[in-house]
Amino acid sequence: MEYSIGSGSGAINIDKSVTSGRDQGQSTLRSPSTFATYIQWLYNHALAYKDTHPGTTYSANDLVLQYLRQPTYAGVNWENAAGPILTFWVEYIDQQPTQRIFGFVSPRTGRYIHVSHFAAALHGMIHQNGWPADEGTVGIGDMTGWAGDLVQSFGDWIVAKRADPSLSDSYAFGRTWIARKGGHSDHDFDEDVDAAIIAAASLANPSAPVSDVINASYAQPDDYGAWYTRFLQTRFGGSTTTAYDAALDTFDSLDPGVVAYREGVLGSYLGVQPRPWEFTPADLANLAQAWTDILSAKIAGTE
Repeated sequence: MEYSIGSGSGAINIDKSVTSGRDQGQSTLRSPSTFATYIQWLYNHALAYKDTHPGTTYSANDLVLQYLRQPTYAGVNWENAAGPILTFWVEYIDQQPTQRIFGFVSPRTGRYIHVSHFAAALHGMIHQNGWPADEGTVGIGDMTGWAGDLVQSFGDWIVAKRADPSLSDSYAFGRTWIARKGGHSDHDFDEDVDAAIIAAASLANPSAPVSDVINASYAQPDDYGAWYTRFLQTRFGGSTTTAYDAALDTFDSLDPGVVAYREGVLGSYLGVQPRPWEFTPADLANLAQAWTDILSAKIAGTE
């Protein structure tokens, strides 16, 4: 079964049976305003659930993000990073006569935003209280978003090297794959950017309904390049040098939580951890530089 975006020769068909690997198929293509209505509905139900279940210790904001990120972003690793998911709450919402929204079109890029991936990154960053004070390093919150996806790009490099041991240019590979292919698509990149910006706004005003914070963010008139500039400013203090340092720390960090998350991503993605002879420190630096240069290109509007 297909749904169309647009009309005439410019229409794009979306096969409902084709999934992203995260969602169980897209129920339909949604606009940002439709998603805004949906998450406000979800937040109102979270308040009602807490009223009728007085023993619930989670905030309404937690409940909203729990529902949006499940069922894919659950399990032990995600519980450690973003907190557990209350099964009874999920069952309560699933019984309501409202169709779940799995995604919508970004008002800035025109690309599809997968709600579960976006919400998982957002919940992780909020749950971990953002990122380290040293913006050139990474924390577990980063690993639930942009840094975790960068680790997947490293996994793609290892897969490519195993298939063709003659490959040597990890920078060119990163520029070809990051925000394009494999485990780190353009959708992932955009969702990570959105999550970081919105997490910062939510942490600055934690009593505000997360639905209001999300909706206010998507209502901002920033254009394509300005939104990526906001990400650079919000997460890295406006410095591409700091962004590169943090990207490299994604691979080098010895923080126990980051190490565990990184190994978990690579273990699930590759089956086995990369072997020491399969990569060099230069490969990691090249991938970090490629990610930073892609961000710079998006700010400039050239990618």
